[in-house]
Amino acid sequence: MPTSRQKILAYIRKRQAASAADISRALEMSQANARHHLAHLEANGLIEVTGQQRGEGRGRPVQIYGLSRHTLDDNVAHLASVLLEEWLTNLPPKR
Repeated sequence: MPTSRQKILAYIRKRQAASAADISRALEMSQANARHHLAHLEANGLIEVTGQQRGEGRGRPVQIYGLSRHTLDDNVAHLASVLLEEWLTNLPPKR
């Protein structure tokens, strides 16, 4: 079973960007818990703040997170493998 951090990485990879509130709703965890995991992922260089949005009312802007360049670079081999597998599965049968 994937850990919370693995689920968060998968969610960000799928959506390309997400806030703590987005992750909280999608993965059914508190925003504090989401921010805790996001802080660890950011400290380990797996994600980075890619932008900010104005929150409702007063307060700090909402941080938007995306995969770090390091994480994206490491994904190339996996992406190539998945694409090759998909291509091979969809080849017409030999006659």
